[in-house]
Amino acid sequence: MKWCAWVVLPVMLASFTAQAQVVFEGADILQEGDRLTAEVVQQGTPHSAYIAQTNQTDSHVSIEQKGYQLNGWVVQYYGTRSTVMVDQEGSFNYAGVAQSGRFEGDNHARVQQNGTGNSTSIRQYHGGNSFDARIDGNDNVIDELYMFEGNATTVVQQGNGNDIRWGYLWGGTAMFMQYGDANQIDFGASYSTEIDQLSVEQRGTLNHAGLELANLGGTLNVIQVGDRNDLSASISGAGNNVSSTSAGDDNRIELDVVGDANLVSLQQSGIENAIDASLRASSAGLSISQSGGANNALVTLLDGAAGIYQTGNSNVANIHQVIR
Repeated sequence: MKWCAWVVLPVMLASFTAQAQVVFEGADILQEGDRLTAEVVQQGTPHSAYIAQTNQTDSHVSIEQKGYQLNGWVVQYYGTRSTVMVDQEGSFNYAGVAQSGRFEGDNHARVQQNGTGNSTSIRQYHGGNSFDARIDGNDNVIDELYMFEGNATTVVQQGNGNDIRWGYLWGGTAMFMQYGDANQIDFGASYSTEIDQLSVEQRGTLNHAGLELANLGGTLNVIQVGDRNDLSASISGAGNNVSSTSAGDDNRIELDVVGDANLVSLQQSGIENAIDASLRASSAGLSISQSGGANNALVTLLDGAAGIYQTGNSNVANIHQVIR
């Protein structure tokens, strides 16, 4: 038999504290008011938990699930200074969080998953919110990531075959770290992305970072350590700082930057690495440094300045410059 608990707790006084705790196979909790607490603990075969809090202040939601094919979904609507924690252990689980604050929300959400084939969706609206995720295991996915201005995002994935995709980041800061092999970070052209600061770090082999950033508006920093990694980035906007550091062999960087007064720095250490960079704007600056052997650097430049520095044997450097 599948049990379901549905709790509705309207709160009339700001000083009142409402608390609900459920340990069943299926749980729905709806709360409204201040200083709310909702906790769900589930173990075993397929479970689901849905918690919604509206107009809340200083409230907390906790979902703990162990098993497989679990679903944990939390919605906090028009709230401030509220927290969400979702902890899942097992395989093929899903965690979803949506937070909408009152202007500057100061809300925080944390997701922790340990297992295989898990997925996470996060949406935070308005400013002052933060989200961090720690994902351990293989073949896990951040399949939806919406963060608006003034928000901060940190995602750490440890394992192989993990993926971060479908990101919409608007005016906030984000840090993505992947440790393992055959991991991917993909922000597709389907979404226009504006970010104050984006940091990407990948350590392992056969990792891929694909970024299409419209109106970057700040700083992009990419670090890749290992062999046969690749970075493909398309960036538009003015006055940005873009840097990429790669350590290992047979790594690839493809970069296309459109906009004025952008500064780009690319560094590679190792052998048989390649850089293909295009800057299509005025007053742009590009610096490339490669150390090792059999490296290749190709630059296409419009109305800007470029410098290529190579140490080692059998390296190739080409600059194609167009003066308008």
